[in-house]
Amino acid sequence: MRITLLEPVSRDGNASFALDGTHCVGLWRGRSQPAGVRLDIELTIEDSFAWEQLDLDGEPGAPLSLDGLDIRIRGVIEDIDDDGMLTVRVSQGLVMIETIGSPPDRNPVGRRIGLTTSTLEIYPVGS
Repeated sequence: MRITLLEPVSRDGNASFALDGTHCVGLWRGRSQPAGVRLDIELTIEDSFAWEQLDLDGEPGAPLSLDGLDIRIRGVIEDIDDDGMLTVRVSQGLVMIETIGSPPDRNPVGRRIGLTTSTLEIYPVGS
């Protein structure tokens, strides 16, 4: 996934960035970078989600957006493993999401999904 940093990464690791033209924030896990640089990154979400917390077949929208103090993530389920780990396509990248319990149907692959989390961790790749 490719982002543009909107501001230099702060000393406490907070990063303000744009993905597909939408502003978002996360915790930077790499060397400090200047504003304006475009980088390939991986996003991680430390939270686990019960299926009831996930918005299946919700309205499409920006892949990442701010929702008050939280971050809204939207994508398409690409895969689900036997342990309930989802692989979700968000923009041009993949994000792993840990689920709790059984999915509402046997095969949610291909369905739109939305979720809200308090923290994204951002890892630069290839630099």
